[in-house]
Amino acid sequence: MLGIPDYEPNFFDRVDIFIKVFSDQLNQTIGLTLEDYWLMWQTQDNEWYNDGPVILKIGNRQFEFTAYKLDEFSLTFDKIDLNKKLDWYGAGADIPLVWKNKCNTGMNKLIGRKITDISVVAYNFISTVIDDKVNPKNIGRIDETGFMLHGIEFKFEKRGLFDNNNFLQIFNALDSNGVANKEQKGNKQYQKISIVKTTL
Repeated sequence: MLGIPDYEPNFFDRVDIFIKVFSDQLNQTIGLTLEDYWLMWQTQDNEWYNDGPVILKIGNRQFEFTAYKLDEFSLTFDKIDLNKKLDWYGAGADIPLVWKNKCNTGMNKLIGRKITDISVVAYNFISTVIDDKVNPKNIGRIDETGFMLHGIEFKFEKRGLFDNNNFLQIFNALDSNGVANKEQKGNKQYQKISIVKTTL
């Protein structure tokens, strides 16, 4: 799947189950450093192909994250062989892909830093009905999905008092992967659940 030979993601859509399954393994990364990372790279346009997984090397393991649809998020360990050729669903040379490391400025700054906290991220999607020919009374109605599994956030040791880029969030960017390096603050649509020393 995802153009990766012999790879099957392990998708979850519920925060509580994701934490229950992965809490122990993720807690083992506290105090370890981010050693490297890989993104799926489209060589023709020389850009990140963000439909593919985000791979982190922490300790001696690969942590492979990928988002899918609106509310699915996968974590696998050591399942992706970085040496095998990528082929996006038979696209071949039309979508030339490779694994590339050290290709994201924000993530580069986190290499070598220790992980101090990990949170699972949930998001409440809010939309407003702007057109309804069948029932015009619905126009203006606000709909909410409720908090859905959205991604994961690693917090790293700071380098200086004013270092606010000591985060790595990998999240669902609407059926693709997104990454961010700043903590989300003041957004009521976000919910973070720290899993450090948590047992469900």
